[in-house]
Amino acid sequence: LANRWDIVDLPGGRHIHKRTTPKLGGLAIYTALLANLLVFGSLDTTTQLVMLGGLVFLLLGILDDAFDLTPWTRLITQIMVVIILTMGDLQISFIGNPFTTAIIHLGAAGAVLTVLWIVGVVNAMNWNDGIDGLTSGVSLITAIFLALLSLLTDSPNTAYLASSVAGVLAGFLLYNFHPAKIFLGDSGSMLTGYLLAIMGFMGGAKIATTILLLGLPLLDSAFTITYRLFTGHSIYVGDNNHLHFRLLKQGFNQVQICLIFFGISTFLGSVALFLSGTQKVALLIIMLLFFTCGYAVLAILNQRKK
Repeated sequence: LANRWDIVDLPGGRHIHKRTTPKLGGLAIYTALLANLLVFGSLDTTTQLVMLGGLVFLLLGILDDAFDLTPWTRLITQIMVVIILTMGDLQISFIGNPFTTAIIHLGAAGAVLTVLWIVGVVNAMNWNDGIDGLTSGVSLITAIFLALLSLLTDSPNTAYLASSVAGVLAGFLLYNFHPAKIFLGDSGSMLTGYLLAIMGFMGGAKIATTILLLGLPLLDSAFTITYRLFTGHSIYVGDNNHLHFRLLKQGFNQVQICLIFFGISTFLGSVALFLSGTQKVALLIIMLLFFTCGYAVLAILNQRKK
């Protein structure tokens, strides 16, 4: 279908692949996930709403892959979709106080936080999709740990959805890992980011754990935005300053970079399963410091190479 509709990624420019590659991975992921839920699972009201939102993100991504939508069109559409979802009661209604055992009920602020959270994760995963298998692999690891955490917190529906997403991504990664036969495309990265963000608060507050699991993509996006603002560049125009591109400039290959990301995500997920809220906050701070130092070192090394 991707070849027939000419939804393909051509070599050249910022792209590092050497051959024309179809980029309709989102359609494959959504179709497989929906089939799994229909045949083996159950589509309760919440899951139906999740899949409906996923369909809209999928279609938005396909349109972006096909017609290269403007950044503002993508952003405004994403915000509108999430706002509609919050009206269907799919939102962050509470968070745990990391320093006590108290629950903080958010009320109307929950809808605002939901928009920021989902849109933020969606775009972080979209920006992270720069080398073969990176986003799909990190997403696979995140989905596995969210499934485990959901089982531990007695959230069977979320656990089944997360394990289903993990299974679909595992199958997709076989074709997306270097050298990739198919790319996620914007349809796949947006859809995957949306699903991870949703599962991060379904059936209980697991946002802190999700932030740890997606720590590298989220921090990389934050640093990239900061860099573009300080250098006077538009935050919406792509460049080669993401972490994976900086590592490529230092001589790492695509497989090595993926393994670095996978290893860090697996370590953080394993640790997060056994940490209290306060300990997760401390780990996030430590991770931020390490990332800042690493980012600075890579920036200096890349500058010297120039």
